[in-house]
Amino acid sequence: MISPEAVKVYSVAPDKSEIIGTVSCNVPSGFSHYLTHPEVGMLKNEAAQLGANGLVVGEGRVVIFTGYQVSGLAIYVP
Repeated sequence: MISPEAVKVYSVAPDKSEIIGTVSCNVPSGFSHYLTHPEVGMLKNEAAQLGANGLVVGEGRVVIFTGYQVSGLAIYVP
């Protein structure tokens, strides 16, 4: 199993990488959350559970009443 700390974050998927799945999370709204970006750690944890060693973070969006939603691609980079 891959640890979340071993999951590398990419802006675009590297050549020859394989998409394993999609990951997403919801972060409650609040100014302090925008400063610490807990969503990256949450996405890395989900990606690691899928066996991915890479993560391409997508765009997030603010959703009224639920907070901030962000998704990404869990990838395997040989």
